[in-house]
Amino acid sequence: MIPSDAGDITFFLITCAVSLVLATIIFELISRFARWLSKQGGKRGPGLERRPTTRWSRPGPLRPRLIHEYPRAGRAAHLEAVRQRWAFVADVVEGHLELPWPTEWASQPLGQGNLTMQEKRAATELMLVAIVASALGACTQRSASQPDFGDGGFLSGTPCGAPCFFGIDLGSTTLVDAQAILAAAGLCPQAETFNNELEGGTRGFNCGTWITVGAAPAEAWVDGVGFSASAPMTIGDIVDALGPPNGVIVISTGIPESTRSTMLLFYDRLQTRILLPEQKGTLYLVEPTTPVERIVYFDEGTFVVRRSSATNWAGFTAYYPDQ
Repeated sequence: MIPSDAGDITFFLITCAVSLVLATIIFELISRFARWLSKQGGKRGPGLERRPTTRWSRPGPLRPRLIHEYPRAGRAAHLEAVRQRWAFVADVVEGHLELPWPTEWASQPLGQGNLTMQEKRAATELMLVAIVASALGACTQRSASQPDFGDGGFLSGTPCGAPCFFGIDLGSTTLVDAQAILAAAGLCPQAETFNNELEGGTRGFNCGTWITVGAAPAEAWVDGVGFSASAPMTIGDIVDALGPPNGVIVISTGIPESTRSTMLLFYDRLQTRILLPEQKGTLYLVEPTTPVERIVYFDEGTFVVRRSSATNWAGFTAYYPDQ
């Protein structure tokens, strides 16, 4: 996605520059380590002195003429070269040869030493991988962040009070109009639609992770709006402003060894359900400082169904799923 404003462009350029610097440093460290490895070819542990071999002793396929004229000598030299390569690894593992990390190879001056073609190729490939990974991770625009819309009007009543959300009225505003309203308010620049009607669910659209608008199957009207307020809000704030909720539901999930619980609070007059964050264990402790995670408005019919199994509010205390 291309940055659209000055702040995003500045962030884009800074992250790209930092990524290139990091990629250069990574490449230099890889090059130094490769040079250090190339110097260790003749260093062996006790009793493992390196024996000279011919130029045909390099690992790889042997030439047919060499195999035909000198079958034993050629194969022996080939196997000896392979054994020497693995013996170097064995020296490191067994402690005969210590890797001076990072004192020796990392302390070399920049650009010092020569690399073989294979070492240059390997270092170049690793550098390209680092650059591509950095570019994909940093040289892109930041993911969309939640816009600031306060409490969404739930307690403040601005721009409209519950169960109205920024001019969206349940049962009278269509999905198309709702999307246009939120886009005009800067709350939904790019909506993501969904349709779960075949599974007996709803259809609608999401605005990031902070707003969801839905409609019942075969209906054009909005029947539910859920949102996560951008302003901090606690259950104590809500109780102080609206009084105690009319019902609660505690939901427990997981296995006995790892159980998590959450709580739903219902306000009948506002046709509102409030979701509280998960807690560990079957017991759910509600305190005035417990934060609010999500607020959902329902139309009248849906709200009655959703709160049908709710129990009475008992104040700020501990609740069990079967209470």
